[in-house]
Parts: sequence; structure tokens; C-alpha cells
Amino acid sequence: LLCSILLGNVMVNSSFTILLDDITSGLVAIIGSTLAIVIFGEISPQAICSRHGLMIGAKTIMVTKIVMVLTFPLAYPISKILDWVLGEEIGNVYTRERLKELVKATTEFNDLENDEVNIISGALELRRKIVGEVMTKLEDVYMLSYDAILDFETVSEIMKSGYSRIPVFEDRRTNIVTMLYIKDLALVDPDDNTPLKTLCQFYQNSCYFVFEDTTLDVLLKQFKEGIKGHMAFVHRVNNEGEGDPFYETVGLITLEDVIEELIQAEIMDETDVWTDNQHKTKRRNQSSHRGQDFTVFAEKSEAQRIHISPQLNLATFQFLSSSVDPFKTDTISETVLMRLLKQDVIHHIKIKKDTDKDDPATIIYHQNKPVDHFVLILEGRAQVTVGKENLVYEAGPFSYFGCQALTQNIGVAESPTNNTSGVQGLGGSLQSVNLDSILRYTFVPDYSVRATTEMFYVKIRRSFYLAAKRATLMEKSKKSEESMSAGDQFEDEVEKLLHSYANENNSRQISPEHTGTSSNHRNSISKSFVQLKPSSPPRPAAPVQNKHRSQNNANSTETLI
Repeated sequence: LLCSILLGNVMVNSSFTILLDDITSGLVAIIGSTLAIVIFGEISPQAICSRHGLMIGAKTIMVTKIVMVLTFPLAYPISKILDWVLGEEIGNVYTRERLKELVKATTEFNDLENDEVNIISGALELRRKIVGEVMTKLEDVYMLSYDAILDFETVSEIMKSGYSRIPVFEDRRTNIVTMLYIKDLALVDPDDNTPLKTLCQFYQNSCYFVFEDTTLDVLLKQFKEGIKGHMAFVHRVNNEGEGDPFYETVGLITLEDVIEELIQAEIMDETDVWTDNQHKTKRRNQSSHRGQDFTVFAEKSEAQRIHISPQLNLATFQFLSSSVDPFKTDTISETVLMRLLKQDVIHHIKIKKDTDKDDPATIIYHQNKPVDHFVLILEGRAQVTVGKENLVYEAGPFSYFGCQALTQNIGVAESPTNNTSGVQGLGGSLQSVNLDSILRYTFVPDYSVRATTEMFYVKIRRSFYLAAKRATLMEKSKKSEESMSAGDQFEDEVEKLLHSYANENNSRQISPEHTGTSSNHRNSISKSFVQLKPSSPPRPAAPVQNKHRSQNNANSTETLI
């Protein structure tokens, strides 16, 4: 092709010179032919084809083929002689560095995005990087001991870590013997306290080891095969000190680490805490899913007389916060609900063979008798008798009764001074709960509930619910003020708030004939709330007219502000 083009070019130039010499003569022919050949035969074609060579070549391919046919008798022998003398044509050769610089230099003139340029650069560098440069050091790896017990605390810690594959070591962290996959825990009951070694011996998950000088392209090929998994332990030969050399595990590398080096960016998921395992960069705006710590449900509370399993405690919390309207997160926050369940709210009914059907100890609700508490059955069965027709049905675990005892007729009053407090949109303000109407109201059920088997149930009184609701408003007000330093103070205030109601509840039992609340009791509760904020001056109380309040004591009862 080159010989054909050059022969054609020379033929045209020579013909044009001879033609111009016939038309003119002397100096005019020399100057005219030179300018015409340079401008129209060299400069213009090369300038145009350097920018639009592919398009022009595609449009003139038939002309090129005709020229090749016409010049074939002379061009073919010359090309063969040149190939024999000079060898095969190599063309342009670009090294990795030249390719990287070429891509970077042409970024402004093409439609490549920065991410695409990074991927190209990462792919070119993958063969040069070794495992030791990108691995996670062993001291930063989350691991489990081979002698661990898979109880609720351990399983909760595993779930909190967010990892799907966990190394298992024996005696020392450098002695990794197997791996635990999260899916292996699907059929494990934390109540059984299964030893981890039993699970490891059953599944026998193997470990894959690579040397720290292995290049990432080799490791990527092995990860793509999937035979040895997508995680490898990095070891090296330790020649230090006296004695024979030995293999020492120094780190961990996964397929995600290799892909991050390939795309030159960090891959973040909902469970990551660090954005970079090399420089320990803390992640911002971490997902709230990782913040769930189920180990708090395994903690023993001194306020509880009866303890249930952590699993049942967790199930109770999730059921109340998601399925029971008075305890949903827009009314009672998750933090306060956890605190509430740690109070003395768990009750136990034992049923013996000789227990009478009408034994008062087995009665949870009496029909047409006032109550001030909510009940959620956790374990056991109960018989429910409804209405005047005495319709009977059986209730099992996670059946609940008495929501109206917590939520019905809760009066809300707003003082003119509260409108400028700035804490709005919180479902009421901390100062706007009408204590008098809350404590005076009692719920009269039209049904009765009686335990028929041994039963565990949650019993939350109206006063406890009020404390939880006020604590939630307090928590939201803290968040709205963005007072991060007040976190510890808030925890103390919640404890005081709940314990103040617990003490009041222990000293007072609501009876059917006493459905009201004395002013002394209301004043004592009000004082307990005021004492929670010693640093802020007390605000004056705004009297509220309550339709449940008699005219005699209307002047003696005030809503706490």
C-alpha cells in the first residue's frame, strides 16, 4: 500500500511538472510547479488527513484500490525487497507509562470521564502492585476464637460487625485455622450455646493463603475462578532470629480490595466504618443500620425482678416499636423504649394443677373494672371473654390488650410561653403534657383476660408510659438543639425520670374505687420533673381547664410547664 501511494504521488507530481512546463517555460514553470505541489500535493492533503484520515480513507477506498491495481507490477516487487531488507513493520509501540500519559493528555479532548480514566490507569497498574501494599493488617481484622461460644452476645457482636466471612484463630491471632460464614449461623439457636469449634468442624471451611509479593493481577484471576473463595490470608516467610524459618500470617485481602485498586476508588457498603483500611479514615454519614447493637438486650437490669432471654427481649422491642401504635418510634423513641423494657415490667404467672379457674392470681383484666396498664403476652396462653354475650377466644404470644389505657384522653395544653420555645413538630412539647388528665383517667375494659397456662407478659402502667413519652420529647428537644455534649446528661435525666415514676408506682396502687389522683401526688411528680433540669430556671405554670376535673379542685391543679 505504501509503495502504491508513493508511486501514485510521484506520478502525479511529475505529470503536473511536465504539463506546466509545456504551458509556460523558465522561472515561471519552476515557481508555479513548486507552489502547486507543496500547497495542493503536500501541505493541504496532510493537514486534512491528519485530522480526518479515517473518514477520507473510507470515502476514497475505491480510488486507493484502483491505484494499487495500476501500480501493482512495480509496487509489489519493491515492497517485497524492502520487507526482506528491513524486516516486518512494527508500527507504534506504547509502554504502560506512555499509555497512561496518553490517556491523561487527551482527557480534555475526548469524552472520557474521570472515573473511566481512573479505571484505565488502575488496570495498567494492577500488574505492578503487590498484595502487601493493599492488604488489611492482621491487627485490624475482626476475628473469633476457636473456643468461643455462640450465645446471644457473640452472635449479636458478629451481626454488629457487619462482615459475612470471619476468620477463626486458635491460641494466637496469627494461627488462623478456618473461616466462619454468616450463613452458617442460620440454623444455630443462641439459646443452645453451641461451641464455635463444633460448627467449624461440621462445615470445614478452608482458608486460602497467598504470599505478600503476589501481584494483584494473579490474585484477581484466582478470585475469578472462585474455587478458593474471594478472601485470602497473606503470609510471609519469617527468617528473623535463630531457628528454622516459618510462615507468618500478616494480613488479609479480599476481592473488594482488588477491585478498589482496579477502579481507583473506595467501595462503601452499609456496614463499612472506615473509608480506607490503610490510612484509617473514619466514614462520615454512616448508615443507621450498623448502629443497632443487640447486645444491650442481653444486659441484666437491677430494676427487673424477672428476666427473660435476650432473644425474647429483642423480639418484644421490635414488636412494640413496629406493630403497637402507642410504642412506635414517632411516639416513643427506640432508646427510651429499651430503657422502659429494662424496668420492672415483666410479670410471671404460674399455673399449678390445683389452681382454681377463678383464682385472682390468674386474672389479668376484669371485665368492667378500671385498669391503668397495657399488657403484652410473651409466652403462654390466655382466655379472653368479650362483651355481654361472653364470647370466648384464646390469645397466644404477642397478643396485647389495653392500648386505650395508655393513649385515650391524654390532655394537651399549650402555654403562650411555649409557642416561642423553638421546639415544634415533636408531637407536642416537653412542657405541654397535661399530667392531671393523664393520671385521673382509667380505662374500663369490656372484656376479661385470664391466664390458662404458665405465662410471661409485659405490663406497662400509664405512669411508666407517661415517663417514656416525656423522655422521648426530651430526647427530641436535645437533638433539635444539636447539643451533642448533652448526651450523657440526657441519659441521667431519663434514668431519674423513669425511676421517679417507678418509686411513685410502688408507693401507690390504683384501686377501682380510687380513680382520681390527689393533688399531693401530682405535686410530687411535678417536683420530680422540675428537678431534672437544675441549670434552667423554672417556668410559671399555666392553668388548664380540663373537662374531667371537678370544679372544686380546678384551682389546685396546674399543668407542668
